[in-house]
Amino acid sequence: MTRLEDLPPADQVAFWQRRHARAQKALEEVEVALERRMRELHEANVELSRREEELAERLDLESSRLVAAQRTAGFATVYFEKGKEPRSSAELNRMLGLPAGARIQLDDIFTMIHPLDAARVLDQQRRFYAEEDYGVDLSYTHRIIRGDGELRWLRWSLRKLRAANTRAAAVLGTVQDITEERATERRMRALQLRAERRAAQLDRLSQHLAEAKAEVEAAMRTRTRFLSQMADQLRTPLNTLVGTLDLLSIEPRTPEDAKRLRAAARAGEQLSLLIGDMIEQAGGDTIEYQLATEPLDLAAILSGTEEYWRLTRPELGDRLRFDIKGGFPPAVLSDPMRLRELLDQLLEAAVAGGAEQEVRFAASWDDGLRIELAGAGAPPTLDVPSPLIAAFEGRSKIAERHVEVRVPLAPTERAPTTKATPEQLRTATGEQPLVLVVDDTETNRQVLGGLLQSIGCQSEIAVNGAEAVEAAAATRFDAILMDVRMPVLDGEAATRAIRASGGPHSQTPIIGVTAHGLQAERDRLLAAGMSACLAKPIERDKLVTALKTAFAAGTAQGGAQALFDLTRFREAFSDLPGSYRDRFRGALKSDLRAFGDDLARAVGEGDEEATRRAAHALKGVAVNAGAVAILDALAQLREQPFALAAQHLPLVEERIERSVGSIDELYGTFFGDG
Repeated sequence: MTRLEDLPPADQVAFWQRRHARAQKALEEVEVALERRMRELHEANVELSRREEELAERLDLESSRLVAAQRTAGFATVYFEKGKEPRSSAELNRMLGLPAGARIQLDDIFTMIHPLDAARVLDQQRRFYAEEDYGVDLSYTHRIIRGDGELRWLRWSLRKLRAANTRAAAVLGTVQDITEERATERRMRALQLRAERRAAQLDRLSQHLAEAKAEVEAAMRTRTRFLSQMADQLRTPLNTLVGTLDLLSIEPRTPEDAKRLRAAARAGEQLSLLIGDMIEQAGGDTIEYQLATEPLDLAAILSGTEEYWRLTRPELGDRLRFDIKGGFPPAVLSDPMRLRELLDQLLEAAVAGGAEQEVRFAASWDDGLRIELAGAGAPPTLDVPSPLIAAFEGRSKIAERHVEVRVPLAPTERAPTTKATPEQLRTATGEQPLVLVVDDTETNRQVLGGLLQSIGCQSEIAVNGAEAVEAAAATRFDAILMDVRMPVLDGEAATRAIRASGGPHSQTPIIGVTAHGLQAERDRLLAAGMSACLAKPIERDKLVTALKTAFAAGTAQGGAQALFDLTRFREAFSDLPGSYRDRFRGALKSDLRAFGDDLARAVGEGDEEATRRAAHALKGVAVNAGAVAILDALAQLREQPFALAAQHLPLVEERIERSVGSIDELYGTFFGDG
């Protein structure tokens, strides 16, 4: 191997040049690598600084959020380690009323504990620290009195842990300000106590109300029984009186006797009205004047009023002067009994001024009845019966010693009814009708029998409902006059039994005879199967109308008479002009079906409010037409909870279809146009 020094100088120089070049190149590479590493370190240092700033910002943000959360929740965190200063979050300073940033020592806390809580708290802490196990929890509450004198409640939740890198114990926990919570609890307890006291009061009140309700219901039942007995006891002899007078009026009499009979009949008529109004008022009801509309001779009513007052009040003498002018229409539509009652009330009020007062009663026609009472004393001594005037849609005007009353009355081409010659009834086959009279009072049976004989009917009798059921099954009567209040079996129960017996006898028209005449009782009796109802005292004209309706309906097929109050059905059409009757018949059928469809749709959709509206609309149409079968089915549906409405709907739909199918038949029976 050749040594370097043995080489020529030129070769030695070349060698060292190559070696220097390699060293230079290596140095340059080291410098490049070092520079690159320096740049990397610099970039890493910059990134680290940026991340430190982000972490610091995030830490500050999270710290502020933590502080805000602690303040919102009203709690702070604490950490105690033996030999080191306690550490706590800033919220504890605010709780204790200390300046922000001030270091808190345990003595600061102990000195604030309320004297009444200090011994208990110290004992709990002593036992907590004496516990040798770790992971032990301690929770307690106490009051503090802050430096500003404010009383606050604190709740401590502590846990004993092993300190890091040592066997010493450390305590970590939270402190919560529960002052508002305690106040809320106190308020809640107070409210709860008040609620409990109120509930106890309501229980006692409910008990008292239940007892009072039972007493009221018992009193109502007693009152109802009393009214029923009173009505029966008053109307029964009145029925005998009015019926007897009616029968006496048929026989020939001297003019003077006929005048006395007319006065007695009118007195009985007005007494019947008065008794009905008294019974309604005694029952707690407000009198509602339901005016009938029938053709009447207004001039005859006015002259009859003069005749009645002359005969019954002779002591008035010339003090009462009548001035009844002519020019009245041959007939007007109105309620004759209520019109006579209005005339009597006006006259009674006029003559009440004293024996020295002279009264002039003037009646004339001026697009209605015009009544003037002059010299009747200065108002308000004259008590004008305004409710009855309002029922006629009339008006009154009172001035000094003068009263004017106008009653709108519509003229009619229908002839007024007359009692001169009783109509002789016949069945649809032209035979003499056979009527069963059911009544437990002998005088009533005699009067009804006489009235029936006067209008061409034969009669048989039954003294109670049980006998009526047997008689109806044994004999085919053309009609039954059924008293409602009877022993053994009352009229309502007897009617139900006859209707339930089956066969042709079960369809015999039954006309109820009641002492009340109230619409609620009427509806109940019609729902039981009666064809019509008459209130005592029975008037011959109304008896004739009821029987004619019953005989006509008896020719109808399919039990149509059991679907309708036939009197109301006939009246619904009778007051209409002939050209409007057929139009009303079509509208009636259309409305019943349309409202029935609305009801079915509302029930199917579960819409309780829509069901109520549809049922109300259907009821209104049924009432106007006397469709008692629909009313009965509707009552069953509406009395049940809405959840059961679908179960009762088929009965309503079936009654609607049967009723609509019978309208043409009944219309043809009564008006001759099927």
